[in-house]
Amino acid sequence: MRRATLVPLLVALLLAGCGVQTAAGHAKPRPAAEHTATKPTAQHQTAGSQSGAAHPFANVPVGTMHLVSTQPPAGGPPAGIVDVSFDTSSNGVAVTGGILIGLSSGGVATQHPGRILWTSDGGHSWTTVWQERNASFYWVGRSATGGLWVAAGVTVSSTSSNETPLLVTSADGIHWSAVEPVIPGPPAPVPVWPWLRFTFVSPQNGFATLDPREYAGSLPGILRTVDGGRTWNYVSLPGAQSTGGIAFTASLGLATGETAQCSGIWRTTDGGADWALVPGSCGSKGYDAVTFASPSVAYAGGGQNPKFGGFATIWRSADGGSTWHQVYDAQKVGPVSALTAAQGVLWATVGACVMGQSPPCGGSVMVSADGGKTFSQMAEGGTHLTAPDASTAMWVDSMQGVLWSTVDGGAQVRAIVSPQSISFEEITAMGRDLSLSTSAGVLLSTDGGDSFYAATPGAVGQTLFMPGLSAETAVTADGMGITVTVQHGSRAPHTMTLPVSGLTNASLAMASPQRGVLVAGGTGCSKGGTSDARVYVTTNGGTTWQGVANLPLWPMSVGDSGQTIAVLGSSDASCGTELAISVNGGHHFRVENVPKALSCAGTAASGTTVWLVCDPFATLDYTNLEILHSSDGGRSWSGFVAKRFGAASFAAVSADQAYITTGTGLWETQDGGATFTEVWPALPVGWR
Repeated sequence: MRRATLVPLLVALLLAGCGVQTAAGHAKPRPAAEHTATKPTAQHQTAGSQSGAAHPFANVPVGTMHLVSTQPPAGGPPAGIVDVSFDTSSNGVAVTGGILIGLSSGGVATQHPGRILWTSDGGHSWTTVWQERNASFYWVGRSATGGLWVAAGVTVSSTSSNETPLLVTSADGIHWSAVEPVIPGPPAPVPVWPWLRFTFVSPQNGFATLDPREYAGSLPGILRTVDGGRTWNYVSLPGAQSTGGIAFTASLGLATGETAQCSGIWRTTDGGADWALVPGSCGSKGYDAVTFASPSVAYAGGGQNPKFGGFATIWRSADGGSTWHQVYDAQKVGPVSALTAAQGVLWATVGACVMGQSPPCGGSVMVSADGGKTFSQMAEGGTHLTAPDASTAMWVDSMQGVLWSTVDGGAQVRAIVSPQSISFEEITAMGRDLSLSTSAGVLLSTDGGDSFYAATPGAVGQTLFMPGLSAETAVTADGMGITVTVQHGSRAPHTMTLPVSGLTNASLAMASPQRGVLVAGGTGCSKGGTSDARVYVTTNGGTTWQGVANLPLWPMSVGDSGQTIAVLGSSDASCGTELAISVNGGHHFRVENVPKALSCAGTAASGTTVWLVCDPFATLDYTNLEILHSSDGGRSWSGFVAKRFGAASFAAVSADQAYITTGTGLWETQDGGATFTEVWPALPVGWR
């Protein structure tokens, strides 16, 4: 690669990581940045050490929140896993991405090293075989003929003189050597190295195309190397641009492309030197993927993003790609972006990027045992998949860094995880029943968090706009309302039909399977309106609801203990944050103003205790948190402050016990917020 192309590459990566679009209109943050982070430190400043620190109430004493961290056990895949490739059900390679960060002195560095890892036991344990401090890996794969592994990434430093892409190859997956590739610049619209997928026909002859799961666009041709990856040049698809799909069996190859009029399939019989459009393949299929199931049987997939209507299609050839017929057609779904065939079983990932979308953009994983005529969709999403045989498949959700595995063709899927790699997300409480949403599934507790077990597969539904509801929830539209069916643990399910429709600005909390509070409606200050939110209460599991009060708030969150209701919202008049508290079942609320300088993210109630999670320094990133705690229904408060302690979700269990998730950790307090101890739940059966 010419040095002149490296600076715009890293600038594009850095801007994308900040949510800024490149000149081509594509926002492209590095996937690894979504699922790795630094643990909070044990020492934190008090609020009193910050000048101008604001408190919501005058009588809040300032203390120090002490965090006690316990190291998790070792084992399992690492945090930050981005891609994986297996050649047998036991042997495989994984890569991790280092977080790209900007330096105050200029340039870019990585917060964690990128790694290449090897496993020989199906992914349960891993050995680091390559580690580079300033590397960020993004792809790993096996050559079409075997005998060659390829891993790709970028390396960065604080200067612009040695920022080079990194292509690493090996014959056995354990001993690696680095190759510094040289790739052409324009006519590619922007530097594209971080968004390529690779196919090697032999150790010397390899190809690279854009991965639609990582980038929305096309290349003027296919990048090819004939010297093992050292130099790359474009090979033309006559009259077309490459759209990403490429596959080989010996010297026979297939590739997807598009012209100004149509998308189609191109074919080569000389190892990729010359390509020709397959007669009759040009149409409106939107081809993005192609694979060989045997030297004669091939599959091609594509479709259209739901943003533009949405469909998925798969075509089959029984004569090496000379003729094709459609075997699968699905409407209102995303396009097929990758295909993998193993011993008669066909796997597909569905989902591709559109302009401005942050990658990775795949999401659904499907499997077919009848040649693509029918598919089963896996509940566990993923973007990068490998299938070494008919029964075994592994895939990575690289937004979450979770490795999913099946050894029976998809009938049963399990997460192979370790505490270090789990991303902790939303936690909710219903009495002593907890539900903890993680990147590898949902954990449930019936003893206030002393132990957790895995949620029943298939029982987990959506909880959008309904914070506080059990995570084992199925939500379906029901006429003018919403039906919420709660299956908590082993108990019989109960169904709540909510009394209002259009719940995009509603908050729901359940104190027990029978008692719940819904706050819905209201107009935020940015809308310029003055309408109130309505408070509804149910005492029979949602069979009937009673409207008990109006609140002049745009509701953000609600907590309900059965005794105390706390509603956090934004006022119409000043855009400030207000806290409404009721101690009589919602029939009367006392409204307290939370100063605008203090931004609060959530509230929870337990007995007569009310908790608030706030940002006392108004940094807007919730990395400075104050846990406000009231044991008398909000009439008096105590506060504990932690520096650089970011929260994802908060749940109260009792007057003294509460949980907070930080994305990479779960923390518990048993003394009203004075101290928090990091909790690593014992992994349930079926998790590794």
